[in-house]
Amino acid sequence: MQQQTLEYNGTEKKDEVIELKLSDAFVHPVEAGEFEWTVKVININTGNNNSLISKCKVLKEYVILTSRMREYISKYSGKDFSDEEAVKKFVKRGYQTNL
Repeated sequence: MQQQTLEYNGTEKKDEVIELKLSDAFVHPVEAGEFEWTVKVININTGNNNSLISKCKVLKEYVILTSRMREYISKYSGKDFSDEEAVKKFVKRGYQTNL
């Protein structure tokens, strides 16, 4: 059986791994034996699933980039600062640019 996964890096606090079911979105409950689709949601925000993130350089760098972007947005909110500047700082520190 094929397993579906989805990486989560949103700003809401979530568990490291969540299982979502399509039927949870239905207005009427699903009867037994009907089709069900599930997805494993993996939280890739800083501090979550470190063993997985450390195994993939590109994923690790993406997590660092999104973390830095959030820091810069918080620090420079309302000031003359762009996402491009945050990416330039990221690259200057030696991380990949082809994310």
